[in-house]
Amino acid sequence: MNEFLRGEKLYGDDFSLQQLEEFYKEEQDAYFDLFIEGKYKPFRNNDILHKIYGFDYLIKNLKMFNKVLGFGSADGRELLPIINKIKNLTIVESSEKYFENDKSYKYIKATISGVLSFPDNQFDLIVSFATLHHIANVSKVISEFYRCLRPGAYCLIKEPIISMGDWRSPRKGCTKNERGIPINIFDKIIADCGFEVKRRNFHEFPLISKLWVNYNIQVFNSLFFMYIDKILSKLFSFNTKYHRTKIFEKFGPCYVFYVLQKPLKS
Repeated sequence: MNEFLRGEKLYGDDFSLQQLEEFYKEEQDAYFDLFIEGKYKPFRNNDILHKIYGFDYLIKNLKMFNKVLGFGSADGRELLPIINKIKNLTIVESSEKYFENDKSYKYIKATISGVLSFPDNQFDLIVSFATLHHIANVSKVISEFYRCLRPGAYCLIKEPIISMGDWRSPRKGCTKNERGIPINIFDKIIADCGFEVKRRNFHEFPLISKLWVNYNIQVFNSLFFMYIDKILSKLFSFNTKYHRTKIFEKFGPCYVFYVLQKPLKS
């Protein structure tokens, strides 16, 4: 496991079908069971974070979105800031417990293989916020994002870039298998798929996120706290160590937010 904890390889990305099935089974309802059913702190509001790092850029470049895919978007609330600009929204989810939430959204069951059940060049926008770290074969899923986007369309991805602890043992507030994606591997997967990176921002500095964890302050829905987080994350952007065990190693941003575009000629 050392090569995974050092961030040299992404755990799960080369799994066999049997391993994928086991991983999928353990994760498919795990997030819902942890947070929606109230075992841990309820959903935090990230509207300002998503707006600053992603949605504002999109709105400047595209006024309306005919077809949008929310990958792992649960009940769809993360898309509320742009919902009046979306004509058709499809949500891919592993947990069927979300499927009855809103009949105006079309829900599709996620596949074990990571293959998306859509033709090529279908969507104007794909959004995936903190979902990929619950999935084994990340590179396959991102390649599917690329395939399903029409040329010139956008993809927003937000994910942790730290290990989130040693996933071989139970961790408070985490599902069994979730782990972050090392930034060097993340960048390579995105480049290999053919995406153009329009924006790449680090965020979620530990001292800021602790205000939410310890005091339930909605720091990522506050311009004030987001500004402080942005400064600290930039100042400590040199620290992208994956498995952080020492105090000084933890002074670095924990998440990355990508704005990606599929080239017009692909």
